[in-house]
Amino acid sequence: MFLFCFSIKCHVPLCLESAAILNHTTKCKAGASCRKAHCLSSQKIIPYWKLCKQKNCPLCYANQSVSRK
Repeated sequence: MFLFCFSIKCHVPLCLESAAILNHTTKCKAGASCRKAHCLSSQKIIPYWKLCKQKNCPLCYANQSVSRK
């Protein structure tokens, strides 16, 4: 689960940028040719985050700690 607030008044660093990237990647059809910053890497890591069940996965640690709060 991704916890982006989409609030213009949000004070969490990079929250709005992360929300914009997430919104873009869910609609992007360009694949590897997309020029949007972080699109390709996000398209690769998000499915991994959804499937990973490792408790101490170094790739998922930050995402897991946020989504479990």
